[in-house]
This record gives sequence, C-alpha cells and structure tokens, in this order.
Amino acid sequence: MTTASNPVSPLIDNTWLNQDSAQRLVSIEKIDLKEPGAAEFFLKVAQEDDHEAVRCRAIARIIEFGALEQLQSAGGTVQKNAQQQIYRIVAGTLESNHSEIERIEKLKELPSNGVKQVALITKLKTIGSLAVGAVAQNEELADICLFAGSVHVRKTAAVKITDTQLLKEILAKVTGKDKTLTKTIASRLAADSSNDSEKSSAATEAEPKTKKDEVASKTADKPADIKKVKIEKPDKAEKVEKVHVPLVESSIEFDAAEKEAVKLSYKNTARLFEIRSQLRKLQARLAGTDTALAAKVENLQTGIAEKITKNNEYQEQLKAKTEELLTSLTEALDSGNSENATQYWDKIQGNISNTTNQVRSELLKKSNVHKEKVIKLRDWKIFASTEKKKELITQMQHLIDSKMHASDRSKSISKMHKEWKTLGRSSQNEQFWKEFKKLSDQAYEPCKEYFKERKQLMVQNLLKRREICESLEAEHKILQEADDEPDISKLNKLLSDSEKDWKSYAPIEQSKIKSLQKRFYETVNQLRKLRKSSLSVSAKQKQELVGQAIELSKNDDKKHAMNEAKRLQQEWKKIGPTSYREDQRYWQDFRAACDAIFNKRDQASNELREDLQKIETRLNEILATLDSIVKENDSAFRESRASYQDLAQEFSNSLDPRIKSKRKRLLDRFNSAKRLIDSRFRALPDKRQQKLMQTILEKASMLQDIEKALLGESDAEKFGSLQQAFDSDAWNKTDKSGNAEIDELLNERQSTVSSAKSYSELAKHCKQCEDSFRQLCIQAEVRANVDSPAEDKALRMKFQLEQLQSGFGQAKPDPKQNLKYAMSTELHSIALGPLDESTRKAFTARLNEVLQNLR
Repeated sequence: MTTASNPVSPLIDNTWLNQDSAQRLVSIEKIDLKEPGAAEFFLKVAQEDDHEAVRCRAIARIIEFGALEQLQSAGGTVQKNAQQQIYRIVAGTLESNHSEIERIEKLKELPSNGVKQVALITKLKTIGSLAVGAVAQNEELADICLFAGSVHVRKTAAVKITDTQLLKEILAKVTGKDKTLTKTIASRLAADSSNDSEKSSAATEAEPKTKKDEVASKTADKPADIKKVKIEKPDKAEKVEKVHVPLVESSIEFDAAEKEAVKLSYKNTARLFEIRSQLRKLQARLAGTDTALAAKVENLQTGIAEKITKNNEYQEQLKAKTEELLTSLTEALDSGNSENATQYWDKIQGNISNTTNQVRSELLKKSNVHKEKVIKLRDWKIFASTEKKKELITQMQHLIDSKMHASDRSKSISKMHKEWKTLGRSSQNEQFWKEFKKLSDQAYEPCKEYFKERKQLMVQNLLKRREICESLEAEHKILQEADDEPDISKLNKLLSDSEKDWKSYAPIEQSKIKSLQKRFYETVNQLRKLRKSSLSVSAKQKQELVGQAIELSKNDDKKHAMNEAKRLQQEWKKIGPTSYREDQRYWQDFRAACDAIFNKRDQASNELREDLQKIETRLNEILATLDSIVKENDSAFRESRASYQDLAQEFSNSLDPRIKSKRKRLLDRFNSAKRLIDSRFRALPDKRQQKLMQTILEKASMLQDIEKALLGESDAEKFGSLQQAFDSDAWNKTDKSGNAEIDELLNERQSTVSSAKSYSELAKHCKQCEDSFRQLCIQAEVRANVDSPAEDKALRMKFQLEQLQSGFGQAKPDPKQNLKYAMSTELHSIALGPLDESTRKAFTARLNEVLQNLR
C-alpha cells in the first residue's frame, strides 16, 4: 500500500486530521473492506473522530465487514451506536449487503427491547410482522400502535392486543389522527361486543335451529355492508336490528371530535380544517339515516363554521404580521445578523404553518426566496459555534490545572459561560455541553470555600456599614434639632472617623451597596453643608461683633459701653467657631476692644451675679412647669401645647452661658422634659383617631365577652346556647370604625366565634390568634430594637432573616412612620381574636411597652 493510493494511509501520516467531515466520508467509502487493517481503522474512527456522521458511517462499514465482535469489545458509546446501527440494518432503514433472510435470522437473536426498536422504525411488512409477533406484552404493543413508523406495523400490533380497556385508550388518542388504526380498533371493539352478545343469546336458546335459523346465523357472522340485518324466525315475523360496525366507529369518532372542538381556539387553523373535513365525511357516511348522531354532527359543523369565519380574519392579520417579519428578515440577512435572521425565520415558518389555501401559498412563495440564504447562514453559524465551543472546552480544561486565585477563576468561568450562551446551538450540542459543564464544575470547586468565607465577611461588613449610617443619621438629626451651633471639632472628627471606618468595611454585596452608599454620602454631605454653613455664619457674626466692640471702646458713656460689651460677650459665646486662623484673629481683636471698655470690673461682676441668679430662678420655674405639664390628662395636656412652646422658647432664650456648671444640669433637665412632652404629643390621638379607637374598643369588648363565656364552657349544648345568645343585631348596628382592614378583621373574628362548632374548634382558633399576636409583638420589638423573650428568639431571628433577604429595613423609619406603625399595630392587636383573656393581657402589656418606645 502506497501513501498516494491507499485510503488507509492518511491516518498514518496525519493528513486525515486536515480533512473536513465531507472529505472523511468520501475516504471511508473508498476503503476496500479486504484491505489489511481496514477493520482496525474503522474502529479507531468510530472511537475518536469528532464528527458524528463520520463515526456512524465507520460503524456501518464495520458491520458490513462482519467484525461485530470488535464492536462489542469496544464498549461505551461505540458499542451503543453499533447496536443502534444493527437495529437499523435489521429494520431495513440502513443500506447494507445483508439479505432479507439474514436480517430475519438476526431479528431472532435480538433482545426484547431490540425487537421493539425494530418494530418502531421498520417500513418492511415482513420484518414488521415478525417483530410484532415477537412482542408479548400489551403495554409494549400499545407503544408500537402509537409510535411505529409503518401503518402495517401499527395495525398488526392493534390486532394482537387482548386488553379491551387498553384498546379504548389507544382509540381515544388516535381518533382523527390515524384513520386506519381507528377503523381497525373500532372493528375489534365492535366485534368483541357482538361476540359477547351472541354468547349470551346462545346460552338462553332452548330449541334446535331450523334451516332458516342456520341461514340467518351464517348471514349474521359475515361482515355486513349495510346498517341493519333482518333475522326471521318461523314462529314470529320479528325484526331484530343489529347495529353495523361503522356506526359504532362513527359514534366514537364524533365523541372525540366534539370533545376537541369545544376547547379548540379559532386560531388553530390546521385542526379547524381537519375537524371540518372529518365532520363532512361523518355526515356523508350517515346520509339517509335519521339518527341523533347525524343531528349532533350537523350542530357541531355549525359551530366549526363560525370558528372558521373568525379564523379567516385571523389569517389575514397573520399574513400582515408575517409580511412585516419578511421585511425584517431581509434586513437581517443583508446585514449578516444570523441570530435575528434565525428568529425571524422561525416566527415566519410558525405563522405559515397556521395558514391555509391562498394565504399559505402566497407566504410560502415569499418566504422561499430567503430559504437558501437562511440555511447557509444557519449552517455557518453552527459550524462557527462548534469550533468556538471546542476552544471553550479546551480553555476550561486548562483552567482546572491553573493556580489562579479563586476570585479571578470565578470571573473566568462566568465569562466563558456567558460566551457559551451567546453561541447558540452547534454540532454535538448536548455532548459538548455535558463535557463543558463537567469541566466547569471541576474548575469551580476551589471557589466554593472562598465565596463561603467571602459571603460571611460581606454580611458582617453590611451590618457594620448600616451601623455607621445609623450613627451618622442620629448625629445629623441631633444637630438639626439643636438650638446651638454644632461643635465643629467634634463634627470634623465624626466625619473623618466615619469615612475611614466606611472604607475598612469592604466588600459587601453589589445588590445592596448602591442604596447603602447613597444613604451614607447623602448624610455625609448634609453634615458637610451644615459645617460650612455654620462656619460662614459664625465668621460673619464675629466680624460684626468686633466692629461693634471697637465702636464701644470709643464711647464716653462707660456704663453703657460696659453693658453693651457684656451683651456682645454673651453673643460671642453663642456664636460657633470658624477656621482656626480666622478664629484667633477675630478673638484677639474682640478681646482688645473689650479690655479697653472694662475699667470697673468689680461693679460689673456684682451686677452679673444678680442677673444670673434671677435667670437661674426663672429657669427652675420653667422646668417645674414643664414637669407638671407631662402629668396632665390627655385633654388638659392637649390644651397646654401653646404654653409649652412659649416656655420652651423662653428657656432657650434665658439660658445664659455664664451660669457655667449649673447650665449643663439645667439643660439636661430641660431636654429630658422636652423629649417626654414631644413624645407624648406625637402619640396623642386626634379626634378622628379617638373616635376610631372608641368604636374598635366597643366592638372588641362585645366579642371578648362572648369569647370569655364560650372558652369557659366545654359542654356542647351550653356552648351552642351561648352562641345563639350573642346579639347579632346589636353587632350589625354598631358603627363601622372607618378602617377597612380593622373592620374586616373584627368581622372575621365575629364570624369565627359564631361559626365555631365546639369548644375545641374555638380553642384551635385561639391558638392561631395567639401565634399572630406573638408575631405582632416580635415585629414591633425588631422595629423598636427591643429584646424579645428567650422563647421567641428563634422566631425573631427568622423574621430578621426574611427582612434581610427581601431588602427591607435598609432605611431607618422616621418618627412619623414609627408613630403611624405604633397606632396601626395597637388597633390591630385590639381587633385580633378570638383569644384567651389571660393571654391577651400578657401580650397586650408586652406590646404596649414596646410601642411606647416608638412614640
């Protein structure tokens, strides 16, 4: 054998690897089976070649060669493919040199599942009949009836099935789809029914048959071509009508068509016209008969005709949409956009398949113009995708052996997966994907532990950053509400430390970083603006005070000058700092001007002491009045709002910095009283809320009375009497609260109490409400940042995890939201029931204590 002429030699000198699939198929066909080493060459190609068509053809040549032992010893995919090739050869669907006798002999050697495979794919009557004959199970025969490619095989399998119920199930599936099989099974069922009737009749006959009886019997045993057969007896001219087999078949066929037609949409063009054709044939078959079935067929035809009328309009709409798609397809093909072109082509073919007649022919004519281009574009895309997927598989294999960091490794895997998705389908698509996925899982294995630790770190960092935001927001709120200017040095330190801590707590999850970062920098910018504004205002105020002090130093009226200087000093102390250099310069100028004014310090000191004593006395009076306001009842407390505001304003204006040590004590006492009063004012219900609360309490009180009575009575008869004693009219006449949610909850509670059939059922509802009340308390405790009891720790943790997963709780609720939540929760707790009285008291006390912190 020479290299130039021998087709086996390309594998030896590696030129085989440079050939494409078409060239390899040609080379395989040229190889002489008698050449030495030909079988080994085919076996190697079947095991190693990248192209499925080439591998399958090599297996076929091995089978032609008769080297089946080598295929069976190869094992794995080659053995499975070889077995499938054998099935195809036996079935006659694959060209081979085997005669029909050889195929029949091979069929006898096949296992049961192989015989079934042959029956499903063969088109040969002889092979099909023998294969069906070798199948014994009714279930296997049913599969052949439904899925065999040959109508002869399907019919033969139907004849062999012995299970009548199974035949009926098959008939329901094939009616309207396989006419031959439908007629065969219907005849079988009718014949079985006729045989049963004849056996029953024969068992009851007592007289010997006459000659006429024998003639009639012979006539009845033959398949009739008319719908009725008359059987005469010698003693009476009695007509015995026997329904013809086609009438049974028609009835079964109509039932299946009617069942489908009811659910069928007018948009399903193909089935509409198939059912119309089926009904017309049924009508022709039933012509001349005055039966109920003929009337049903006519009625169903009318309904189908109406749907076809709508379908004609729908086809015109579909035609217009398809023409638009054809325009888009042309543009995609011209631009070489294979992805869009394939999508447009598939949509066009789907639309065309749902049209008929002229519309279908017109659209087919227009679409076939682009068919060749689409096929070429699709083939090229599949070829390119195949090569690219091979490259990705190789890259993934290299990634497994690399020492890349887990983070970079994960990014590389993700990038390759995204690239794989964009490639679409290719040759050996499933095989390539399984290989790629397997390698991907192996490559990702080292990343799991890294990301597990990283995830824990990100959760901790997220919590820390939230704490930073909450701390900054709290400080910003205090500074906004404070009457004095902020302490610039503390504010600078706060901003510096916060930004440093913020950067240290990284990374966190990308899905949560955006909103949290926005929240942080919004607060930081607000603090910076507050600082800038404070510095600017302070500088301007100090400049003005320096100018006034200089003018006073020139005033001859020393007493007036000293008093004004004192006033200016007090104002200076109230002014916040500026930048360090400006502050030093302004202070030196101001101090020099004041030193020039103060010549009588002793007299000024005495006057100052008296003024401070008066101020302190008045401040104590104001604080005592504020303490008394807190203790007033709701009505008096509501009316004291104006006097409270006046007192607060007076306190702020009277608080002199020169009080020194006493100033802090007075200010702390004032802030404490102010917080209590403000909190109570926020929690104070308005008139509408009072009315709402009163209405809910009245209705809840009615329900609590009946619940208490029912829960204290276990006797069924007394239990029912107590339910009947409940005044439903009074309940219905009670005014609604105006809160739809609460009214619905109260009505459900009343309905539950009234409909409970026994003490145990009511107790079950109580347990459910107890769980709801517990959940209400836990939610409020989480919102108020209050510890829950030890027995509810698990439920609290579950609720907090759900908050984290849903993204809830990222922004801290403001006081108004907390107040609204507290009111809503309190109303909800009152309306909740039925509930045992002791349980309600315990949960209510627990909830009220928590809600007090939110008000």
